[in-house]
Amino acid sequence: MESSTPAGATLPIRAVRCLRCTYIASPVQYFGCEQCGAHGDDLEEAVLSGEGTVLEIVNVYQHPDSSLTIPAAIGSIELIEGPVIRARLNSPDLEPGSRVVAVDEAPDAALGLTFAPAHQKVS
Repeated sequence: MESSTPAGATLPIRAVRCLRCTYIASPVQYFGCEQCGAHGDDLEEAVLSGEGTVLEIVNVYQHPDSSLTIPAAIGSIELIEGPVIRARLNSPDLEPGSRVVAVDEAPDAALGLTFAPAHQKVS
């Protein structure tokens, strides 16, 4: 599947918003709201900005899938809309508190989304 987002541009993130309690969760799932349990028509898809702040970083030096590029830095990122997600970080200069943006440059599809320093964002 070809991406329509230019390389290096901020990548929007799909999520689900609960219309009952306004909780936002990513990735999209329809089992029910993670906070209040609402389901069905009480959930709607949302598109998040892809911007956030690094909370924590873990460096992965070994992985059972030898096709993955390691070492890899994985961060917990609090998106500006509220959800916290985990994703690959593309810069060794990132640390907790760094502002980041989701970018379309994942070196390993198995690790999914990649975040870069916000100053690397392409307008």
